[in-house]
Amino acid sequence: MAFAQTASLKGSAKQYRLNSAVKRYTLRDHGFQETKSGNFLYTRSLNTDKTNKAGALLKITIAGDFSGVKLSTTTVNGLKAIDIYGNTNMSQLVEHFEYIMAHFITEGIFEEA
Repeated sequence: MAFAQTASLKGSAKQYRLNSAVKRYTLRDHGFQETKSGNFLYTRSLNTDKTNKAGALLKITIAGDFSGVKLSTTTVNGLKAIDIYGNTNMSQLVEHFEYIMAHFITEGIFEEA
């Protein structure tokens, strides 16, 4: 999957784009890790119930030159992409994802497109 100016999860109507004023240190302060290739990667479990092993992992990748972004949700081991919006049993995961993105919007990392 290549970097794009705007990104969204499958099934979601909301599009997100990187805020033009975002800085490297802002990303690091909010849990993004710099990869060997210079990109920034944020991974977070969307599962709110620790006893339930079947959850989803949110992956946000930002290009090192801030030219694009990728969003995806995968299984906990990261091997298979899943659609959290397409399954009514995953409404808590959708709520947690939207909470995380709302926080990133208020912190100036993302904005809605």
